[in-house]
Amino acid sequence: MLKKSANKARKIVVVDGLARSGTTLLSSLIHSQQSAACYRGVFHEFLACDVGRWKRDYACFPLLRPKDQVRIVNDFSPNYKVSLGKIDQTPLARLFTRKLELSLSRLRSQTLTRIKRKDQTDRLSLSRWEEMCDFSSIKSFDDLDERYQSIATELDVDVLAFRWNQGYPYIDKFLRNPNHYWISVVRHPLTRAHSDFKTFGESYELDIRYTENFFN
Repeated sequence: MLKKSANKARKIVVVDGLARSGTTLLSSLIHSQQSAACYRGVFHEFLACDVGRWKRDYACFPLLRPKDQVRIVNDFSPNYKVSLGKIDQTPLARLFTRKLELSLSRLRSQTLTRIKRKDQTDRLSLSRWEEMCDFSSIKSFDDLDERYQSIATELDVDVLAFRWNQGYPYIDKFLRNPNHYWISVVRHPLTRAHSDFKTFGESYELDIRYTENFFN
């Protein structure tokens, strides 16, 4: 069984930024603290919504407005998907009625995949992570937020952080709870573009446009 959260509310933090901005370094610094834990790519709610191709569509997706709906589902019944194609088409996404679906099955599979791939079991066994990623009882965002609190309690940390790259359009949806926090890492666009080109072969032009859209 999952431990119930203690009376003391833990801080649930997202570390976000464009790829090659320094989010991995900041995540490692947070994780090095005894009272904190930070995991890369896990519980990425925005990535569990069907909003197109990572990373281009995620970097250029318009900021979700408070009135935009995100509905928790067990799995997708795709009724919304945007594939922006050319970056110049980004403003067209604003014409859509954004009613996103957050797939719990996708959230679970992505989280466990990244825990295994990046060897992030850390203080817990893989089987324990699998138990904590059993979302069969999750019916609402309140339930999901309580699960985050339970995981922080299980880890015995005051701060539980997740590094989400390019999840910024989801910021207003994640800051739904007073115990949720968001850190955005901003790096000089030219040095970030140079690093992205060296690592992933992304063009300078697209990288500058990513920065322009992401932090506009």
